[in-house]
Amino acid sequence: MLLISAALLSLVAATPLKRQTQVPETANASSPIATIYPKSANGKGVTVQGIVRPKEDFDSYLGIPFGQPPVQDLRWKPSQLYSYDNTTTINGTDYRQACMQLSLFGADSPTPDNAGAAGTSEDCLFLNVFTPKGASSSQNRLPVWVSIYGGGFLSGSAQAGDPVNLIPTANSFGLPVIYVTFNYRLGGFGFVSGPQFAKSGSGNLGATDVTTALQWVQENIEAFGGDPKRVTIQGQSAGASQVSLQYLQPDLELFQYGIIQSGAPSLSTLGPIAEVQPEAWNRFFELLNCSHTQENQVQCAQKVETKKVVDTYTQLFKEFNRGNLIGQTIDGKILPETPYALLGQGRYAQRPFIVGDVTDEGTVFASATNESTFIQSVQGSGLFTRSNDTVAKILELYPDNPAEGSPYNTGDNLFNKTSTYKRSASYAGDTTFQVARRNWLDVTHSQGFTQTWNYEFAHVAANVGANPAQGIFHGAELNYTRGRPTEGKSWWVEEDINFCKAYLEYLLRFIYQGNPNQVVDDKAIIGSTNITTDQFVTWPTYNGPAERNTILLKAEGRSVVKDDFRSQQFDFINSVNTQYSH
Repeated sequence: MLLISAALLSLVAATPLKRQTQVPETANASSPIATIYPKSANGKGVTVQGIVRPKEDFDSYLGIPFGQPPVQDLRWKPSQLYSYDNTTTINGTDYRQACMQLSLFGADSPTPDNAGAAGTSEDCLFLNVFTPKGASSSQNRLPVWVSIYGGGFLSGSAQAGDPVNLIPTANSFGLPVIYVTFNYRLGGFGFVSGPQFAKSGSGNLGATDVTTALQWVQENIEAFGGDPKRVTIQGQSAGASQVSLQYLQPDLELFQYGIIQSGAPSLSTLGPIAEVQPEAWNRFFELLNCSHTQENQVQCAQKVETKKVVDTYTQLFKEFNRGNLIGQTIDGKILPETPYALLGQGRYAQRPFIVGDVTDEGTVFASATNESTFIQSVQGSGLFTRSNDTVAKILELYPDNPAEGSPYNTGDNLFNKTSTYKRSASYAGDTTFQVARRNWLDVTHSQGFTQTWNYEFAHVAANVGANPAQGIFHGAELNYTRGRPTEGKSWWVEEDINFCKAYLEYLLRFIYQGNPNQVVDDKAIIGSTNITTDQFVTWPTYNGPAERNTILLKAEGRSVVKDDFRSQQFDFINSVNTQYSH
């Protein structure tokens, strides 16, 4: 589906979350230690010195290198596992720098807002491991939750996922986990395209970082108390796309389960790498003074200082269509064909997954303000140019009727905006997220794979980020995924806390057993059965187009409903999918 990076660029700015910057404690004699034995250490142990978080009663191991620094000759190359041959000790007491990125507040903003306190660097392939206190010395191996951040392939860092509330909450449920976050390359260092990068094999580099991080987890997580045979990968938005890409590489056996929040395999693929805005990438090398060199243009650009590269791809965002400039591409390796084709051929990992969207996915991306700008957005450009017949049908299926627009179920209320806003929001949410999700579920079900669970997230905190014009906006679930309402601060009301516990119970049970329910095969599963204050609702598997089982996640209670909204629109968009996704 069409994923507009420019729109995703505004995600955090438009999605207020309660963000916490946890200052790690200082290591001392009682600090936790984990000893890893990576293959590159040739049998030698490498000691990772962590820190105790006494207030939350868990251990943190921060800033562990998992990939070789992607600098100089390794810039724009697939990542490689870190070489520990000369390493004996790792100081894991502080977060390390995030990857280079653009600010989510705009290309002209000098300081990336989502990078974390450690700043940014090309040398950024670090991960963090969080465990219940003493887990590294326990014989009991716990399930592993690997979380992948979003940010439109342009911004984000592992530090944003600090589980200051999540780990204690999971412990209190009797469902403790090992939690892992990591950085992956972004923007002009991680998701480039054009003929030059096609020739050098530089497609989907950020996705290779994800694979490398998961390889590191398989090799080393036991040292921290984790079970490499029980790894769940979870991501939201661009992070969900990264999870989906792992599903499209079925030969990799690096995880067992997946949680995909606002994303799907056919989401955000720009097209064949060599065909994506070649004029923009020709300009990129021209600005780097590498367009007329006798050597390979990419090799020339590898020698350019980091700031110059950042300034140059920032300039591209000003000169060209930024929405179709940075993102996943068909590179012949990670994506040998379109995601639609791979799904249709059954070329994906048949492993249990949860997938879902928020109710109003498109409100933070709605840019059209009148009929003319809406038509322009529907027409598209470049590889995403739509036919006149397609445009005419879309205008019919998404009429200028506020009662049918997003935020949904708000009648004719325009929220002091034009009527086109709600029309544009509905169209953007469907073509960017909703259609891809339902298509994945239908395709897998038609091929006999039924270990899938579908949801609609329909709650937003009244006192945290609520904006009536945005409804249940893209990213609204993140506070709850990270357990933040359980922190007990005054801005979280009781319904937020109870809803958060109910939501996390589903996720944690899925991480434990590949099924989000309390009872599986007539057997009660590990963990308390009194986690939530309200009645637990059994979440059925998705059962195909006939009934389309989904769970509606609301603070007032959970219910099983039919996921059949806007079916006529979805069917049409799927019928012309090559005009939306490549």
